[in-house]
Amino acid sequence: VVTQVYTGKKMDFTGITIAAGDNYQIDTRYGYKTVLDGSAVNRIANLTNDSDLADFNANDFPDTSSIVWQSRSAAEQNFWESVAYGNGVWVAVASSGSNRVMRSTNDGVTWSAVAAAEQNPWKSIAYGNGVWVAVASSGSNQVMRSTNDGVTWSAVAASSAYTWDAIAYGNNIWIALASFGNRIMRSTDNGITWTNITTFSSSTPLDKPALNYGNGTWIAITGPYTTSTLRSTNDGITWSAFSIPELNVWRSVAYGNGVWVAVANTGTNRVMRSTNDGVTWSAVAAAEQNFWESVAYGNGVWVAVASSGSNRVMRSTNDGVTWSAVAASEQNFWESVAYGNGVWVAVASGGTNRVMRSADISQDYTVTGTSTTSATSVTMTYSELYLGI
Repeated sequence: VVTQVYTGKKMDFTGITIAAGDNYQIDTRYGYKTVLDGSAVNRIANLTNDSDLADFNANDFPDTSSIVWQSRSAAEQNFWESVAYGNGVWVAVASSGSNRVMRSTNDGVTWSAVAAAEQNPWKSIAYGNGVWVAVASSGSNQVMRSTNDGVTWSAVAASSAYTWDAIAYGNNIWIALASFGNRIMRSTDNGITWTNITTFSSSTPLDKPALNYGNGTWIAITGPYTTSTLRSTNDGITWSAFSIPELNVWRSVAYGNGVWVAVANTGTNRVMRSTNDGVTWSAVAAAEQNFWESVAYGNGVWVAVASSGSNRVMRSTNDGVTWSAVAASEQNFWESVAYGNGVWVAVASGGTNRVMRSADISQDYTVTGTSTTSATSVTMTYSELYLGI
């Protein structure tokens, strides 16, 4: 789609030749041309695929995935804590508000409010094996699950009444992590029943612990304590501690392309990475000294979002070795980011528009035809376009 940034209107391609190799993404459904009708009156007509443009081949698109972010309205102005993608649906949960679930079926463009199973402060959500599961930091039933893509939710009892803050799915196992109480609970029946597994060594409450699964390994991490990191390679049955390069408050951890990456909201180096399944970790400088809250991987890119700072997005295209700062759509308190179906989505706990998204550019393609008007070459730079919308 080619759209004028300043006007937001579709481009008029009348008489334009696109040179091979130029950086354009053109969808003829959204362009138009000016033509004379039978009464010699100018009319606007949609482009067709084969007769309105000179031959062109739009190759070598600029990489705009996770660079250009667009604001989207949340279903309600809640404290949105976590977002995830699964089975063609985006779902987010909140710790406040009337309807503490929202879902999107059009890649995060629009969102609809959904009633949670209970009015708990829902902190984390994940999808796996056809089931959505969320956990809460308090309430009567601190787990809820959905088997119809987040349309309706049922309350489930947690293993114990702890402050459940994180949940993840891997290898047919669900695992949740609590801050106060320092507990891990586990489910092997798609989140219906839960069992306590272990405790962290520290008696100090953890600060928003992070949890994830990748390549046969579970990583549970927080900070800033030496005893607040755990690793499991047997589906979460037993856990062992591992060392980290800095005692930061680690807020999020994820796995992708053979690499583990974690981000923190304190410390000198607020990123760390592991290339051996979490056995050892190395410190990495973040793009800015922001409060980094969430990190995720998708389509060869790592993205993290922050609740403070000048540029509240950072990205890495070399497996987390180096990071570059990216402007968020708004200076909100971004709490969670995820990737799915070619789209990045982040949610915030504060701000005007509490959702932002960034879409991958579609595959290169060729449109051929014969120009029906006099052709005039034009030059347009990337900064003049919205790409990947």
